[in-house]
Amino acid sequence: NRTVAPGYPYADAGAGEPFLPGERISLHDAIAAFTIGSAYANHADDVSGSIEPGKSADLVVLDRNLFACPAEEIALANVDLTFAGGRLVHEQAR
Repeated sequence: NRTVAPGYPYADAGAGEPFLPGERISLHDAIAAFTIGSAYANHADDVSGSIEPGKSADLVVLDRNLFACPAEEIALANVDLTFAGGRLVHEQAR
């Protein structure tokens, strides 16, 4: 039995309040943790984790701006493009 945010697209009916709501972090901090933070933890921040010249250029392009949509819609974002090593490796069919 997991606790998820009310209105979360994959929540069961009657989902309660999020676990430890006072411990939430911002979207910016969450994305940084998964990108540059993960690269740093893996001692790879010199070659990955951010979009800069000389880095591996692994990134995705989403179908929406996560910073412009309501928080409850973030989980609905789809990947339009995926680049690995600077090369397009996935393109969403239209």
